[in-house]
Amino acid sequence: MKRISSYLTVLLPLFLATLCVPLHAQTADFTLQGANPPTIIYANDGSTATIDGSITIIKNTPSTTGDITVDLLPPVSGFYRTQWNRVLENGSTQTVWLISCTITIGNLFNYDWKYWKGPGDTYITDRPTQYNLYTAKYSDVVNPVTVSYRISLRGFGLAPGTYYLPCTFRLRTEKFRSDRNAKTSPVATLGITASFVVSPSASISFLSDLSGTTPITSLDFIDVAATTTKYFRVSVKSNFRYGILVRSRSGGVMVHEDASVSDTIPYRLMFAGSYVDLSKGTVQVKSMQNPTGISSVEYQASVTVDDITTLTAGNYSDALTFSVIAQ
Repeated sequence: MKRISSYLTVLLPLFLATLCVPLHAQTADFTLQGANPPTIIYANDGSTATIDGSITIIKNTPSTTGDITVDLLPPVSGFYRTQWNRVLENGSTQTVWLISCTITIGNLFNYDWKYWKGPGDTYITDRPTQYNLYTAKYSDVVNPVTVSYRISLRGFGLAPGTYYLPCTFRLRTEKFRSDRNAKTSPVATLGITASFVVSPSASISFLSDLSGTTPITSLDFIDVAATTTKYFRVSVKSNFRYGILVRSRSGGVMVHEDASVSDTIPYRLMFAGSYVDLSKGTVQVKSMQNPTGISSVEYQASVTVDDITTLTAGNYSDALTFSVIAQ
């Protein structure tokens, strides 16, 4: 909808007066600086994607000495669920809980950041170990310190979208002690946002018989003299909720390679225990299947033909097309 606006100009007489107000400025002892890390495109295949960044601790007053501790809000580790936000394709946002997420600090990146409970943080009950925070002692020298961090995400069938996690680094002028919570409020904070983009992806393949790892591209019926059934499996891997469609090129019959031969061979397709009527065109054989994550899901299927000894000799064929669709 186009908005049409009109404006009315009002002129008022202006009287100036001079007022002298003393101004005082106070510089904080510390400042945290750092930019948002780049957005990472995540393959969502069960591997670990990482975002590397850094924050800088700047001491603004040379006379400031003592201990400092930097902690992180929210609490994040590989053992606790973390609340992220997901932006959907339509622009709306939903809250999602991700388990396999870590935020680590330092050069080794082998310890998880957790939350040092402080004033006002009443909903946190556990205390972390010292390695989950950054601690230091500042001398009289003004010396910026750069602290590296790594945000890691390992998805398991994440739905497509942009996942982002607002993080706040908080600096306190006290020493971390593992036997108690923080005593003071933060004197400096810095907010960043970690963003991962998950694009939809899927694969589908075919395996022979009811077990094994042999891939196939066709089912061959040779010299069929009686009702014969061939078994196969449809293997699907997807990072989104999906459905499976199937369509027969010839409407559920095999046709002769010679177009002048009118004989056809009807056959029956079973998929995941149910009969599929291929004469109806494209048929949905599965719906609302959960994402498979790093693994694949196999569906058993079979094709059955009857006695064809009375038909015109030659090669008959049909093509079945299986599709994975997002739902």
